[in-house]
Amino acid sequence: MKNNQIKSAINSTMFNSYKYLDNSNNDIHITIDNYLEAVIQYRISHNKFVSKAMHQRLAEHTALNVMDTKALKYALQHATVGTVTDSIKGLHFQSRLLESQLANPQAWACYPIIDKLHITVDVAEDEIDDLYSQSPSIFDNSQFKCSKTKPKRQNGQFYRDVLTFSLKTDKTAQIRMFFGDYAKKRKTKHNKLRIEFIPARFTPKQISEFFYLLKRSKCIKDYKTKMKGANVTRCDIAIDFLCVPTPLMIVDKPKVKHFSNHSEHENKGMRFVQTMYIGNQGDSHIVVYSKPEKLLELLPHKAKYRLPMLINEDGNPLEVTRFENVYRPQQSGSTRLLQDLHKMSRLFKSVEIYRHDILGNLDEAERKLALRDGLMVYLKGEYDEAAFMARSDMLKHHAMYINRKAFKSMQEKVLRKLRKCIISPKA
Repeated sequence: MKNNQIKSAINSTMFNSYKYLDNSNNDIHITIDNYLEAVIQYRISHNKFVSKAMHQRLAEHTALNVMDTKALKYALQHATVGTVTDSIKGLHFQSRLLESQLANPQAWACYPIIDKLHITVDVAEDEIDDLYSQSPSIFDNSQFKCSKTKPKRQNGQFYRDVLTFSLKTDKTAQIRMFFGDYAKKRKTKHNKLRIEFIPARFTPKQISEFFYLLKRSKCIKDYKTKMKGANVTRCDIAIDFLCVPTPLMIVDKPKVKHFSNHSEHENKGMRFVQTMYIGNQGDSHIVVYSKPEKLLELLPHKAKYRLPMLINEDGNPLEVTRFENVYRPQQSGSTRLLQDLHKMSRLFKSVEIYRHDILGNLDEAERKLALRDGLMVYLKGEYDEAAFMARSDMLKHHAMYINRKAFKSMQEKVLRKLRKCIISPKA
């Protein structure tokens, strides 16, 4: 069976999930009795940048109330990836769990995840040459392994050389440095050093060590000043909402008119939407997607390195929906310097998340389409543009309370810490 056929089979029924689960012994078993320990373990495995102690301090003094516990118990008993209940009872409990995580993120150890950071640094040609030639020796005897294997070149990628630095203990944790310039014509100034990585795959100590060795090498003159002035070209901040099926994550930005699904959505022929985009994907936008579905779709050679999933007592993965704010300042015509990283757009800025009872206003056929394509994509297709842009008047009384103050505080805390690891690193 060809790879695309394998993928299609997995997407249509998820009947291969057990085969894929067998590829990892790291999945986390969760029961109603050990839920807090399991939740914290899951958070750490997907967000190493925030320590176990930080997660515990957040959660241990804010227990779930009786109704939240009842809703969690229901979710654990009815966990089935690829299936969404639209029964009144099921919708009520799942809505309750989402509301709880939005209003009381502390009880769920909901620290924001820094899922991507891309920066470009203004360095001279001789600094680029020194850094590229000396990097293997700079990181010799460190916990990083240097490779010159070039990743697949993407459209618009004009860098001459690439180095990849992987943790020796985890080859999926990588920091990439792109060097030089291959563009024949360029209208704007181009920073010749680009650094990309997923901070959530590293501890702060590991990131700090990498940039300390970079600084100590003296290949980048006036390192601190140049790093402060580095351009942030992308920063993704995410939250994982546990026990919330993706089609029931009804996210809106009332002033936005661009709503879409994954490019493969039509081809997959699935009953339930897996990925939704709010905003233009070429600009700053929001993406909402099913985390376990994405992990289960990995081909076998990648599946053995995948991140853990939460598993109930029957061995079924729990639904987890990732909400991700993709921040691309340059595409919006603005600039964000690394020294101001903590000032980036808030996770839930201008965002509304609606209760699941909104689906009760639809008949069975309409609800089926809303769960297949996502409610906002469905509504966009049903209304003309003027009516769709006036939707907030119709939907606002379904809006959930979001503890924006708590999420903002946590986001600033992790971004300040990351900024310090890069600009003022310590061994």
